[in-house]
Parts: sequence; C-alpha cells; structure tokens
Amino acid sequence: MLLKRAGRNITFKALSELVPRALAFIVFAYAARKLGAGDFGKFSFAVQYAMLFGVIVDPGMNILFIRDVAADRALAPRYINQFAAIKSGLAIAAYLAAVSVIVALGYPSQMVALVAIVGLMPIALAGLKFVGAIFTSWEKIEYEALINVADRIVMVPVACGILYLGYGLLALSSVIVATHALSVLIGVLFVSRYISPVRLSVDWSFCVSILRRVWPLAAMVFLATVYMRGDVVMLSLLGSTDEQIGWYCAGVRIIDVIGAVPFLVMAGLFPIFSDLYENNRQRAGQLFRTTQKLMCAAAFPAAVGGFFVADSAVALIYGEQYLPTSVAFKIVTWRIVFVFMNVLFFQALIATRGEKQAALVAGLGASVNIGLNLWFIPRYGYVGAAASGVLSGLAVCAFLALSIRRALPGSLDLRAALKPLAGVVIMAVVLTAIGQRSIAVLVPCGVVVYGLTQLAFHTFSAEELGALRGLW
Repeated sequence: MLLKRAGRNITFKALSELVPRALAFIVFAYAARKLGAGDFGKFSFAVQYAMLFGVIVDPGMNILFIRDVAADRALAPRYINQFAAIKSGLAIAAYLAAVSVIVALGYPSQMVALVAIVGLMPIALAGLKFVGAIFTSWEKIEYEALINVADRIVMVPVACGILYLGYGLLALSSVIVATHALSVLIGVLFVSRYISPVRLSVDWSFCVSILRRVWPLAAMVFLATVYMRGDVVMLSLLGSTDEQIGWYCAGVRIIDVIGAVPFLVMAGLFPIFSDLYENNRQRAGQLFRTTQKLMCAAAFPAAVGGFFVADSAVALIYGEQYLPTSVAFKIVTWRIVFVFMNVLFFQALIATRGEKQAALVAGLGASVNIGLNLWFIPRYGYVGAAASGVLSGLAVCAFLALSIRRALPGSLDLRAALKPLAGVVIMAVVLTAIGQRSIAVLVPCGVVVYGLTQLAFHTFSAEELGALRGLW
C-alpha cells in the first residue's frame, strides 16, 4: 500500500515538476538565442537575485505544512488560512527588500526596472508552491500537476511569441509574472473547492508559534538558496560581464532541469518517509537505502554523459554564440551527483526531525561556496564559479552523510555507489573509444553500455526491483 502511494505521488510529482521545468527551459533556451549572451546574462542575474529574496516568502513553511497536515488533515483549514496570511505579509517584505537593495547597490536604472518586475516572479512561484504543498499534504498531487503544467503550456507560446516579435527583457518578464499570477489564482480556487476555502486570517499567537517552529527550516532554506543561487549574484558583484554571466547561466539551466528528478522523487516519498520514521524506523531505513542506491544509479551516468556531450549539447540548444558555455558545463555537470545525493540527505534529515542539523549543514555549505567563489571568480571568472559549485557540493554531501549516520544509524551504505560507479567508468571508456561528439551517437551508446553493466552487476536485488515495480 505504501509503495502504491509512493508510486502515485512520484508519477504526479513528475508531471508537476519535471514537465513544467522542461517547458520553462524551452522559453529560457529560446530567450538565450534571441536576446544574445549579454541580455540573457542580465535577465539571468535578475532572476537569480530575486530568488534570493524569494526565500523570505517561504522560509521552509511548506515543509512544515506538509508534515503537519499529512499527519492530521483536520489541521488543514486553520493552517491554510494562517499560512496564507503569513506568506502575504512576507511577500510584501521580500519585494520591498529586493528593490531597495538593488537600488542601494548602485545598479543602472535598466536593471532596477527589470528587478522591479522580476521581483514579482518568486512571489508568484511561492504562491504556486504553497498551493502544491496543500495538495501534497492531502496526496492530491494530480491537481498540483494540472495547475503547474497548464501554467507552462500557456507561458511557453506567449513568452516565445513576445521574443519572436522583438520585444525585450521587460516585456518577457511581465508575461512570465502575469502567467504565474493567473495560475496562483486558479490554484486558490481549486484549493477552496476541493480541500478548504481560502480566507486570510491572523491569529498572532499561532503565527508566532509557527515562526518559532520554522526558524531552523528558514535558516536551512535561506542558506541552501545562497549556496545554490548565490554564484550568479557573486559573478556580477565581482566584476564579470553580462555576457559571461549569460554563458554561465546557460549551462546551469541544463543542470536545473536534470536536478528536478531527485526533487520530485523525494517530494513523492517525503510524506511516506516521515510516516515510517514515526511508526517503523526499520522500514524507514530500508526505504532510505533503496532510494540512495537509486539516486547513485541515476546521477552517475547523467554527470558523466553530460561531460561527453557538452560541446554538441550547448551548440544544439543555444547556438554557436554560446560555445564558451561548454567549458563551464563540463565542470558544472559534476554537480548533478551532489544535487541528487544532497536532496535525498536533506529531505531525510528533515523527515527525521533534524531541521537544526540541516540548517547547520546548509550554513557550512553556503560558507564554503562563498569562500570558494571569492577566491575562484576573480581569477577564473565564470569557469571558477562552476568549480566552486562542484567543490561546495562535495563538502555539503560529506557534512550531510555524517548527519545521516547519526539520525538513521545503519542506513547510510557507501557500497550502494560501487556498482553504479564501476558502470560509469566502463561507459566512459567506451565513449572515449568511440571518439564521437554527436549526441545522436553518444547518448544511445552510453545508455546501452551503462544499462548492460548494471544488469551484469545485479545492482538492484530481486527484492528491490520488486519494490520499484510495486510503485506502479
């Protein structure tokens, strides 16, 4: 029964997260081609900068909402209304802070105007994520998937049409914000109809108690966001050109799409993992070990494959003007391994009530990332930022692994990585021997070789394969 629940959750999370990210990637890839590296760099900076302040709108509250309401659905009406009120106040504060700081930093008026529009984007996205959290807590993820996919289906042709007609950054940003805002409104209507009416209400004692409980999550989310998104802002502050930022962000965008996979898997498993930790810790450990092996088996070939197809993938997606992106992409592709593993470790740590430990690790990761960027970027530019991301990801992975060993004794199994690692080594040897750069040749060969190695190594036991098949 738990496996069927997990499979259903993951399926709809895939529709809710992976499909919208892929559709959004179409817009950003087309924008990169039409705008050129310089303007695309400005747009990417504005988005990443705004996302740093977007953390204020959701300082980990969605995780708390899902965990509490999944355990007791009777809490839903009060939580929905109180959380909506808190988030509305935080949204105003986040927007004012984003605009005020960009002005104080002395950026040109064009960038200030762009941030004034783009600054609304994380607020709208936070609204969509809150709607998604409500449906996730009730395991009605199909509604979240419907809203998110419809949002991107509308956004893609409209945004691409704006670019095709020759409109610039401000028009593109306005269209994206308007589409997200409309989707939030539709989401609120769905929640009101299928779960509980949404009415803003403020109970100050309740709000204070929630904020007290959420502060470790808030610290973790903020620091994790600095770790994940601060590189683009630091590139700008440390003197990189808009064109260099555009080259860097073009590569990172590809990683963001692939990085949706572990997030959607853990989003589907998180309510179940939380339930098992409270009621059956042995089964929680078994679920963690199987998921760990699955993450290794998916992340390793994705990272190695990205390295081999970097040149042809960048030229295919973005065009010849973005060829400098491939240099950074060959480095940043190794972040895939740490994104997959760190998402699993962070979510497992939170499910085991380890919010404070997770916040500490996020703080260490952000500190390492900032320190490395301060050293690498002035010397190596956007290529240095790519290296900083990989090294800080490794540091976070090590910190989280130590934390998981304490939270779930006996669950962390480093042997889970050995067979996937051996498989990608063989895959890399074969791809090197082929000597081709074409995606059409490398990708099928890589998939076949890696798949055969995992079958030969019996990476997953019959019991684990049965459990995976049991998801659906």
